[in-house]
Amino acid sequence: SLGRDVVVSKITEIDDSQALVMHSQGLSSQTQISLHSSSDNYNPCAHQSVIPVQGGLASSADQSTDRHFDRLRLEMDSTMILQEQLRKLEQRVQQMQQMQQQMDEGHQQTKHSQQEAQQKIDEVLQAMEEVGQQAQHSQKQTQRDVEGILQKTKEMEQRVQQMQQQMDEVHQQTMHSQQEAQQKIDEVLQTMEEAKQSQKQTQRDVEGILQKTKVMDQQMHESQQQC
Repeated sequence: SLGRDVVVSKITEIDDSQALVMHSQGLSSQTQISLHSSSDNYNPCAHQSVIPVQGGLASSADQSTDRHFDRLRLEMDSTMILQEQLRKLEQRVQQMQQMQQQMDEGHQQTKHSQQEAQQKIDEVLQAMEEVGQQAQHSQKQTQRDVEGILQKTKEMEQRVQQMQQQMDEVHQQTMHSQQEAQQKIDEVLQTMEEAKQSQKQTQRDVEGILQKTKVMDQQMHESQQQC
């Protein structure tokens, strides 16, 4: 084993100032093995150090040194595996953070859309209220019909509020159960369909009312379509 070269592959990070000094029985001089720091793109084949071993080396000392190197390699392999697992965990955390950010952005957009929808509903309710005030000045002959229309209008306002409340509940439950959200949406659509049917019945009941009442009924129909 005279003049034999010992090849040590760097697998883990060690400070540049650190070095491994080994003393084996039968060596005529010290054998010093330095392990240099690594990077993320470390290539084991490109970072090998060749250290000449001088002097005679007994068989038992050679085996002891090989066992020591084997243990060292196992420790370094374990360290590199842990580093790879840590890197994957960090990537997973970044992905989860990106997903959370996208969910937050979607929530903000949904909230903004709800605010716009609420504003439209307020405008519709205000227009319906103005129509009701105009209906109060109609002829006495049509007063009873107008009162019936106002009652229908109030019911429609309550239904609009109920639909808005149901939409808010659907939005809150969407993150937990898509099936429950779909069921709520079906209920909202059914309520809107019932409101349309009720409006058609109201239109048949108010036939023969003055032109102003017809204009009011048309505005109510347009308001319902906006909802």
